Formats: sequence, structure tokens, C-alpha cells
Amino acid sequence: MKRILVFCLFLASLLQVTAAVAGNYYIELAVFINNRAGASSEIWNSELPALNTARAVEPTRDSVSKGVIPVSRLRNSPDYTLLTHVSWGQSAPIRSNITPRYIHADTSSYRLSGTVSFYQARFLFVDVDLRLEDKRSGQVYQLKQHKRVKPKEMHYFDHPLFGAILYVQRSGKQ
Repeated sequence: MKRILVFCLFLASLLQVTAAVAGNYYIELAVFINNRAGASSEIWNSELPALNTARAVEPTRDSVSKGVIPVSRLRNSPDYTLLTHVSWGQSAPIRSNITPRYIHADTSSYRLSGTVSFYQARFLFVDVDLRLEDKRSGQVYQLKQHKRVKPKEMHYFDHPLFGAILYVQRSGKQ
């Protein structure tokens, strides 16, 4: 009987962990240009495959007020130009049920477009596929990364010309 009780407690703790991972999340994203990257002699691939945005939806922009990412530092620094700062809430679906978020911004010099996909396998993951077009030269740069993420941590996605900071936090009761 004692073994059955221990086994039941073990199963209950597993279910609690699974429920905690499968809940709703608040996701915040800031994409910026590195203004000091112009001195690179690196050659970029200009033949990129088409960006798949068929199932993508736009993130809501009304909850950025929760802001955890220090965007004021990016805005106030001469080294960076903030392109976009968005946030949204969503569950963590399995990979086959992902609805990517369509990310875009347009300035006088640059056009940003791409997707961010947040999902759960054994752990939480984010796929980032962002394209930055330099309107002056017509050159297109890609930031494409797959990363395991943990809630309540800043995650940096790096490219020599631009970058993204992502923050994930579990919504509701912790």
C-alpha cells in the first residue's frame, strides 16, 4: 500500500510539471540594428529562399507595457536602432501545431520581415527567421536560429548586422 501511495504521489508531481510547462506564456521581442556593424568585410548570401508566412499571424501590440526587455537602452544608444518591440500571449503548442507570429517593421533605410515560432517539445523552443533588407543596397540579411528557451530569461539571437532579444514568461499563477 505504501508503494502505491508513493507511486501516486510521483505521478501527481509529473502531471503538475507537465501542466506548468503546457500553460500560457507572455512573449516579448525586440529587434534592433547594430549601427557599428558597417565595417565588416563579410560577404552575405543574397539568394535566400522565400519566407513562409502563410500561417503566420501578427502579434498583439497592446501588452508591451509589461516590458521586461530594456528597450529604452536600445533607443538611447547611438550603437543601436530599435526596429520593433512587440509582445503577445500564447500557449506552447507541439511543433506540428505552431502558428508563427509575423514580425515586420519598415524604416527609411531598412525593411524587416520574418516569423517567430514558439512551441513545446520536451522543453520550450523558439524558431526565429528574420530577414532584414537594406533599402539602399538591396542586400538582404537573414537571422535564422533555433533555440531552447527557459521562462524568465533573456534570450539573444545574433547576427553581425542586427539582433533580437526575446523574453518568455509564464502567464497567470506561477
